[in-house]
Amino acid sequence: MNCPKCNSEMKQVKHQNIEVDRCLACNGIWFDMLEREHLKAIEGSESIDIGSPQAEKQFSKNSHMDCPGL
Repeated sequence: MNCPKCNSEMKQVKHQNIEVDRCLACNGIWFDMLEREHLKAIEGSESIDIGSPQAEKQFSKNSHMDCPGL
């Protein structure tokens, strides 16, 4: 799967049995259905978000993104 923001490869990251996909270039995170909600309920889960505010601003300019699985 490629990142919907920068088109780089994504890697699965696991936190307490919940797997999300994180971009190897911009560190953006892709959540499948309900993963975000499940992670929010787990203390310390924010540690998987290692992206920088600068990268977020740079790659979040698009208002439309296609699903990376397509």
